[in-house]
Amino acid sequence: MSAEQLEAALQTLANATSRTALESALKQLDDAAVRAHLKDQHRPLLRQVYDKYSRQPVKDKDGRLRQSITLLLTELAHPDDADLFIRSATTYQYQPDDVAQNLRAAGLVGLASIDETLAGYYATRLLGEARTSFNGEPSLTALNVLQRCGQILPVYHFISHIGLAFSEKHEEVVAHAFEILPADFPVALFIEAAEMYVASDRRVVCAGLIDAAVKREEPALHDLLEQMAGHSHNRELARYTLIMMAASRQAGLIERLYRLARLAPLERVADYIEAIELTQRPERDDLLVMLSKRLARP
Repeated sequence: MSAEQLEAALQTLANATSRTALESALKQLDDAAVRAHLKDQHRPLLRQVYDKYSRQPVKDKDGRLRQSITLLLTELAHPDDADLFIRSATTYQYQPDDVAQNLRAAGLVGLASIDETLAGYYATRLLGEARTSFNGEPSLTALNVLQRCGQILPVYHFISHIGLAFSEKHEEVVAHAFEILPADFPVALFIEAAEMYVASDRRVVCAGLIDAAVKREEPALHDLLEQMAGHSHNRELARYTLIMMAASRQAGLIERLYRLARLAPLERVADYIEAIELTQRPERDDLLVMLSKRLARP
């Protein structure tokens, strides 16, 4: 049945004269069971529909139809569709502001499915672009493509030269950039870049930094985590750092957490109790009793 549904949806897509019919076809094509029947023989029709709306973008004002077709062709990953993927990755459409960010992201994904090297070049161009949308696209997809292609230099350049200003509106993009740095990325460069964001107290970026620093299991990063746990102006961020240190199960981080707990200012004691309760060490219970007594004092 799904094969018949695919054919019907594609024909509707090709012949639809109303937005309602288009939406119905796209909804059917969003079904994985239907898409599973896509074959190379469907490429000409998909490209025909794409070309139609490229010539008449006013009928695809948000680029969503072309985005859907781009993603359908991505599943086929045919090398002859490279030109279409590049068109998607380089399309800007203004209503009056640019609305084609997701289309550009889809183009990157499609290009990466057939030519990772070329996709890396376009991802570098789109990473951190000024027209990045509120959802972080196409910059987030650019990061994922660069990670997939093993091209980390553009990611580091973004973090160290563009990211601080970019994070004023798109913290989640910079946070993700730190998270995808590989385990062999030089720790000294990681710390140097991270300190800029810690000083700026960017909440979402710092949360990504904490996750990345804990995951790397580098003792050299423990000072950075201590700084964020004890000196951040954001109480929730400092609390998150303590929780992640406790959940890490890393002996060095747990020892540092216990040391900090013994020296914690009274207003932070409850946060340390919450974190210490997640750990399993012989001195855990005694430390919790001590901290609880501090809270109980009048």
